[in-house]
Amino acid sequence: MSLQKNVEETKKIKESFRIRYRETSALTYEVRAEDMQEVDEYSPDDLEVMNEDNEFIDSDREDVERFLSNEEDEERLHAHEEWKKNPKEGERFHIEECAVEYGSKITAEYDGAEFIDCVFSHTSFSGVNFETLNLDGSRFSNCTVEKCAGLMEEEYAKPGSLWFLKERDWQAKTKDTHYKYTPVIIKKWISYQAESARCEIAHHLEFLKENKMRKYHSAISNLIKELPCKKD
Repeated sequence: MSLQKNVEETKKIKESFRIRYRETSALTYEVRAEDMQEVDEYSPDDLEVMNEDNEFIDSDREDVERFLSNEEDEERLHAHEEWKKNPKEGERFHIEECAVEYGSKITAEYDGAEFIDCVFSHTSFSGVNFETLNLDGSRFSNCTVEKCAGLMEEEYAKPGSLWFLKERDWQAKTKDTHYKYTPVIIKKWISYQAESARCEIAHHLEFLKENKMRKYHSAISNLIKELPCKKD
């Protein structure tokens, strides 16, 4: 085996970062106009432009976000598959303090992976065995689960129970906002939790509102069990 091949096999997978900069500049126009009123009423492009100058003033790095790019994801999955076959040759899928891209899908390919202090937003988990994952410190928002193992289910409300949906009601005549409470019938409301994450992974909520079925994959804070008492 050549030295070059050894170097390629042990090459560290590069991480992905999103760097944002805040730039400041001044755009100066020299124009011809009838008077100041015309200058105030029109944009420079609508006037007779004699000269324009864009002066770059400053640039500051605003923030850096660690995220899982498609390219990095593919490389880590490939090494992860090799690791599952032979831990001495591959590399376990391991990322820390990383944002999993919006709308990503986590499948059985990731079984055995480690996501430490990561953020999952609108992520779909399909066919995953959560008992094999390390999700310590990770956070989840608007995620869905399908045919997954290793999850604990908690029923939030019994099917057929009556709840109320608090909604804003704009009054055009008085130009004021009031709240109305619409009765809904719960069909299914379950929270899915993983012991490795020590928090909720996803919700499945279905309720009947005005004879129409509504489905959600997150908790709804304005869904209440009892109507508030009216003030005297």
